[in-house]
Amino acid sequence: MQGEPDIRVSGYRIEARVGRGGMGEVYRAEQLSLGRKVALKILRPDLAADDGFRRRFLRESRIAAGIDHPNVIPVYEAGEDDGLLYIAMRYVEGMDLATVLEREGRLHPARTMAILSQVAHALDAAHARGLVHRDVKPANVLLPAAGGGSEHCYLCDFGLIKEMDAAAALTATDQFVGSVPYVAPEQIEGREIDGRTDVYSLGCVVFHCLSGSAPYQGETDVEVVFAHLGEPPPPLSSRVAGLPPGLDGVLLRAMAKDREDRHPTCSALMEAASAQVAAGAATARSPRPDDDTRTMLRPPARAGTAAGAAGVRPEAAQPGAAAAAGAAPPDPERAAARTDPAAPRPAPPPAPPPARPAQAPAQPAAPRPPSGPPVRPAPPSPRGRPDGRGGRHWGIILAFLLLPVVTYLVAVQVFARARTAGEPPPAACAGGWVEPKAGTADRQAPLRAIRARLGVDGRFAGVDMRMFRGPDRVRRWYVKAYQEADRSVRGRWLVEEPAAGQRRVAAEAPYPTRGYQPSDWDLADGGRPLPAAVAGCLAGT
Repeated sequence: MQGEPDIRVSGYRIEARVGRGGMGEVYRAEQLSLGRKVALKILRPDLAADDGFRRRFLRESRIAAGIDHPNVIPVYEAGEDDGLLYIAMRYVEGMDLATVLEREGRLHPARTMAILSQVAHALDAAHARGLVHRDVKPANVLLPAAGGGSEHCYLCDFGLIKEMDAAAALTATDQFVGSVPYVAPEQIEGREIDGRTDVYSLGCVVFHCLSGSAPYQGETDVEVVFAHLGEPPPPLSSRVAGLPPGLDGVLLRAMAKDREDRHPTCSALMEAASAQVAAGAATARSPRPDDDTRTMLRPPARAGTAAGAAGVRPEAAQPGAAAAAGAAPPDPERAAARTDPAAPRPAPPPAPPPARPAQAPAQPAAPRPPSGPPVRPAPPSPRGRPDGRGGRHWGIILAFLLLPVVTYLVAVQVFARARTAGEPPPAACAGGWVEPKAGTADRQAPLRAIRARLGVDGRFAGVDMRMFRGPDRVRRWYVKAYQEADRSVRGRWLVEEPAAGQRRVAAEAPYPTRGYQPSDWDLADGGRPLPAAVAGCLAGT
């Protein structure tokens, strides 16, 4: 959309409007004195008409301009022109994180950590100067067009910050600053804020990036606000399976209602989250141990080792035995005879050998494989057969002993699962599921069917909803909610649409239930059994 003709700011040529927020509108403009593109934010006229707001805005914008950080959008100028308050910032060609999430649904954990760690450093830099951002959200994270290498990002809207512990701060005009899906409880209640207020909002953004939706959902902003104030943060694992389980605890701490219970800094939050993601990735990459590393058999003796070597007398393996007998050090010829079965045997040493069976005259041994046993029988070793055949035999015996045990355990597991499930595993959810957006007909329709089923008119809160379509092409909704006026009216419902415009509750379950098998659900009057594909779509609820 092109800039409106009646918007004029001295020193700038407005080209087009590129965004709109609760505090004003953002335009792409050219700074005429330097010939550079800028993002020009013009505040709402009612805010500019407030003298106190105008003075505080100009003062705090100058403070924000002093933040020198590579991930903070530089502020070029803030001023007033013909009754308009404006702030000029660097113009970044690219997309914001909100647009990326709309297109991709959710981000890979590694990419989430890389982007939001930069945001955390930018916020900590502002906190070090005594400033709180107050509006950390995906739309305020800008991602420049890809230029190779790591993905860089900027945190913007630092012109609407607040000084910590300042009596004359920007919020003194009772203007609510913040975005409802990510706002901290103390902001809602108008209590004192500090850097941990941004920790809460950043935790909500991390949750959104990893799950594809903000932590709290509701039909209206009022419902979401009350959820921020009174509802415990939902575990990340309740929205998305397969993420490191430790992320649940990290985000529960970040979104604690009491700021004293949160991470002390935004960087501490992201370091904790990154550690869990790295640990999960390392676990996924770690190879299974090789059979050789798990064997209980003793490895064969190394060639040249005295103890257990073929053709070596036991007394020669004892430390100092040769020296005590006055024997000469072993010569190379005798050492070769120990390791090469094809080599001719040298004469025995002068020391009287132990009794051994009579032997034929020494003849060169016929060639045979190196792994074969020596010609002469060796006395039994207390540690097992030196040639390794005994170890292999024990391995075979051990395998025969363990095979029935393993077979029995596998059979027990199979029969236990069959008894527990009572049916084949649920089929995968055909086509996947989506979460209807607040205010849309797809979100309102199942709630109306539930109200009709319960005979109530009140508003539902804490709504968790999934919409999917099974192989029978019937559209269904999974809904978990409670009534705002009476929280005892709560539960989980499966609503289906057998025909266009006809929606009814097909099954229901108690609110705390997490199961998704048909046995966990009570069919409504005249309801049909749940297809296996529906059970697959309900998995994890």
